[in-house]
Amino acid sequence: MRRPVLLLAAGFLCVHLTCSAKILLPSIFTDHMVLQRLSTVSVWGWADPGTTLQVVSSWDAQDTLKTSVDNQGHWKVNITTSQAGGPYTLWIKGPYDQVLISDVFLGEVWLCSGQSNMEFSANWGLEGKDSAVAQADIPGIRFFHVPKVGAPYPQQDCKTSWAVCTPAIMADQTAVGYFFARRIHEVLKVPVGIIQAAWGGSFGEDWVR
Repeated sequence: MRRPVLLLAAGFLCVHLTCSAKILLPSIFTDHMVLQRLSTVSVWGWADPGTTLQVVSSWDAQDTLKTSVDNQGHWKVNITTSQAGGPYTLWIKGPYDQVLISDVFLGEVWLCSGQSNMEFSANWGLEGKDSAVAQADIPGIRFFHVPKVGAPYPQQDCKTSWAVCTPAIMADQTAVGYFFARRIHEVLKVPVGIIQAAWGGSFGEDWVR
């Protein structure tokens, strides 16, 4: 009986090592994301403590950044972004795992937070809804919609992802944020990322602390 038990234990150990070596990213870093152009952007996540990661962006493929994972499994690297454009890719590579983020654009990124006036979407009864929604096929605009989930302590991540602006997607996003993004996109001719973190009926003080 000892040999099967040892083999089973070794199997569990291999599974544990494989899982612990995995590179994890918060959902703000997913396919279709927009990063602020001409800036320094922090990218972070989790991985096996003590390992070294390489981060390579296709807008600056000659510059490979390296970072070490601390003893808590956290890592962060600061990336310099270039002029607006895309689509690009962003690679995060470790000794045992790698993550590829595709369809990345550099442009303008804006946070839209507040109460119900910011949360209000076309599906809530926007005047001229049908026309506005039909015209919302704009790949250069992307949304990151933070879900309304409460917690008794600060969170490190939220369960959502970036979405390209289509009529179906736009209809459930902040209307104010969408029209603001469309105007910027038309005038500046750059991609626009809208991060929606609004909660109708919330206390105004919570947004200015």
